[in-house]
Amino acid sequence: MDAHSNSKKSFKVKLTISCLLVLGFVLLGLFLLFLAITDRSGKAVAPISCDHCNVILISLDTLRADHLGAYGYTRNTSPTIDELADQSMIFHNSFVNAYFTLPSHMSIFTSTYPTRHKLNYQRYDTAKPENTLLSEDIQTITQIMNKSGHRAVWIAPFTDPHLELQRGFERGFWEFHESLFTLQTENITLLRSYFDNFFREINEPSNGSFFWFLHSYAIHSPYIQPPSFLNTFAGKDYNGRLPDTYQAIFETELEKIKRLMDENSTALKDKLAIDNTSFSRLESIVESRNASALTEYRLAIGRPIFERAIGYPGITYYDAIRNNITDNDIAQLNDRYDAGIYYMDFQLGLFFDELKK
Repeated sequence: MDAHSNSKKSFKVKLTISCLLVLGFVLLGLFLLFLAITDRSGKAVAPISCDHCNVILISLDTLRADHLGAYGYTRNTSPTIDELADQSMIFHNSFVNAYFTLPSHMSIFTSTYPTRHKLNYQRYDTAKPENTLLSEDIQTITQIMNKSGHRAVWIAPFTDPHLELQRGFERGFWEFHESLFTLQTENITLLRSYFDNFFREINEPSNGSFFWFLHSYAIHSPYIQPPSFLNTFAGKDYNGRLPDTYQAIFETELEKIKRLMDENSTALKDKLAIDNTSFSRLESIVESRNASALTEYRLAIGRPIFERAIGYPGITYYDAIRNNITDNDIAQLNDRYDAGIYYMDFQLGLFFDELKK
């Protein structure tokens, strides 16, 4: 257990960090634990009871345990997580409940299998609400935390089709904030200010207890990091087809939209559920090759709807080069994935520093 008693706004933050391997995620959580488990050496430890601890559950999407030093990886990808692991309890034997974000997270939130919570579909289906909305008979961890006096705060995407709040994730939360760890910068002063402002915005619970859920896609494809981090584990002379900037990702997405328009504009319009005026706006954006305007358009009509019709930008790019990828590209992908972990770990270190204050 790692306990910190330094105060901010006069309430204590007690950190009990556990590392869990779930669906290629590592969840770093400040959990209320009542389990007899083992420490890093395999030695059994006594059950832990912490009824009034604050709880922070951090989900780092697509983070592999076998790319962390705490789990034996030889590259120095995760010094912050490794240091935390040395003072924490680690789970070495955990199993995936589903292969993608939506059902896996709902299993985490409800402690039920996907066959029980039934959130196995990527989109809400009015014809099958029982398969696309969480049953009211199933409680979430947030609702249970509320009963124990914890003020629950969502710090995760609002528009992600894999974590749609209305599917049942929103139950029990008091506050909603967009994801942290989204800034693409190596400016430490800017990042510290960003996290400090976040802590100022969070409402202090009246009884001093809180439950936070933090989720990040920072490690997820397309594996583009700030320049000083991008080549942390790779040579700078790479000249293959992998993108170095988000502009390249958006260019590929614009090309796909243009192709779908040319193939069947009516079908695309129906999938996007837009009228002729909105469709004309999309045509104008594609014609002008305006990536920022496309981002605004995606949010305006709803990211879940847009990505179901067009696809996720990063995946669209890699699908386009899949048939011509080389061994050198694959090696570079692995290097960039590790660089993403390193950058995420760097941000976690700054976040924990602000948390301790």
